[in-house]
Amino acid sequence: MNRAQSLAATLLDLVPADGSAIGNQSLFQKFSDAAKAEGHRVSEADFEQLKEEFVASGVLVKGKGRGGSVRRVAVAGEAFGLAVQEAPAVDGEKAVKKKVPAAPRAKAAAAGEKAQIISYRHRDKRVNC
Repeated sequence: MNRAQSLAATLLDLVPADGSAIGNQSLFQKFSDAAKAEGHRVSEADFEQLKEEFVASGVLVKGKGRGGSVRRVAVAGEAFGLAVQEAPAVDGEKAVKKKVPAAPRAKAAAAGEKAQIISYRHRDKRVNC
């Protein structure tokens, strides 16, 4: 494995696999420590280049935060699963939907009655006497 592949694998191993975010500053610190342990010398530019390559390829997603953050993209199979559902068998009877009663409505005023005011416009506001 060459240097670039080794550093890329190291960086990807440091990003949490569960999809939680990690700050760029702490990730860079862990990355530089891990690279130093492997015998590589890295700069912040190396880190940014590798991180941007992963973001461009869709492996990582940028997040929010003071120094920025990244997280792994959830694989479709890991995020949720779809299963085929079958309709329940009905014994020759059609399922009857229950009707839900409608909410009660206000009745309109009769011809001789005064209309009830439910809301006022700004200039027509009620004045307390």
